[in-house]
Amino acid sequence: MSGVHVFGAPPASAVLLSTAEHEQGIVGTLLANNARLDLVGDILRPEHFSDPLCARIYADIVRIVGKGGVADVVTLRASYEAAGLLAEVGGPAYLAGLLGNLWPASELRFLARQVVDRWRRRRADEIADALKRAVIERLEDEAGAEILSDASAALAGVAAVGSGEGEQCARDAVDELLSDMERAVSTPTPSRAVATGLRDLDRLLLGGVHPGQMVVIGARPSIGKSMLAGQIALSAARRGVGSCIVSLEMTRQDWRVRLLANLAGIPGDRLRPEVARSLSEAEWDALRQARGDAALDRIHIVAGQDMTAADVLMRAQAMVRRHKVGLLVVDYLGLLKAPAGMGREGLVAVTEQNSKAMKRAAQALDVPVVVAAQLNRDIENREDPRPTLADLRWSGSIEQDADVVILLHRAERHLEKRRPVRGDRESEEKFADRAARFHDELDRERGRMDLFVEKHRQGRRGHVRVAVEDELSRIGDVLREIVA
Repeated sequence: MSGVHVFGAPPASAVLLSTAEHEQGIVGTLLANNARLDLVGDILRPEHFSDPLCARIYADIVRIVGKGGVADVVTLRASYEAAGLLAEVGGPAYLAGLLGNLWPASELRFLARQVVDRWRRRRADEIADALKRAVIERLEDEAGAEILSDASAALAGVAAVGSGEGEQCARDAVDELLSDMERAVSTPTPSRAVATGLRDLDRLLLGGVHPGQMVVIGARPSIGKSMLAGQIALSAARRGVGSCIVSLEMTRQDWRVRLLANLAGIPGDRLRPEVARSLSEAEWDALRQARGDAALDRIHIVAGQDMTAADVLMRAQAMVRRHKVGLLVVDYLGLLKAPAGMGREGLVAVTEQNSKAMKRAAQALDVPVVVAAQLNRDIENREDPRPTLADLRWSGSIEQDADVVILLHRAERHLEKRRPVRGDRESEEKFADRAARFHDELDRERGRMDLFVEKHRQGRRGHVRVAVEDELSRIGDVLREIVA
């Protein structure tokens, strides 16, 4: 039997084997050489076997080897005879027969993955049957969305089993990385990063947001969380990447106004049917041109106020299949419903679970997931209002799960709340001087927003300054370098 497989193809000798022969081959090979348990132990568990005899023997091999013992046909037979269990494991002939179907190390892991894959199929069938029963039996007692949420969570758990990469020597891992880097130099391949469209932010984030990353955008209300998330989605769409915006706060109508204002360069308050008669011909021309922008075909909006993280994942999975979506935006984390069975849990526990679910979604979908999140209200009363990671609500979980955390600050908003007032004993001249300095500072900050990249798992942190046009829902570059 050849141990060379092209592109993961199965060994020719394994194609015609039955499930029982696969399973017996694995168990027999492990009985002949316990050391080969290291090749399959990270992905294969006793319950994955369809044959209960193989499952029982495999479990005993794992137990005995784990304690430093030897698990071969001789020792197992003696152990089963002493316990009066030999007949339950097929008898001496069955144990000896397992040694007639041995596999080389190069093919053993493939066989183990086949056993796990067949277990997944059986579990998927069981979950489908349970879903049918739930629809029939529990329709009056439980919402359809909750039934689907339970099924989706169960299927996601099945898909995750056996997907681990196993152990790897650090030297092999480093050699693999260097080989990938050398290959990238000799034969460049397009980056899978999704550019945010903001030059300095993309530079700081190594090209943009990356597949599998959970990117958190944190700010107080009305600072610009949704605007920045929408700007990233629009930037992705302009570069040919489909985007799915899951809006738990704003309606589809709100988003259509924001997107059209951005593309047409017309303030959002002008994009209402009741003021349509007042639009100039130039504005109508801009609207017609915006309507023809191909980016609109690549942005898909899902709006609703009653979704769990499982609901979001199901919608996103459908979008990825149907529309090749490569970016998911969730606006915002705090409005996700409690997962099934957590209806009475506190906000901290619910947010923790939803945060972890968003990270799992990024990995399962293999796309960047951009999540908006609220900051604590205390920030508004501080002398220094610039946000930190500690300002994230329930930051312990969100900060831990996120790959990138971007915190937004608008000094203009903070200054407007602190307009100078002349003191009782302050001279008119001193007050005028103080007011002039205040207005100079306000002018410098007007239309500006600071993005603080406070966490970056794969790179450095930093500070980016951008320009904001609130009425157009636009965020753009300003001529300023990154300040690390």
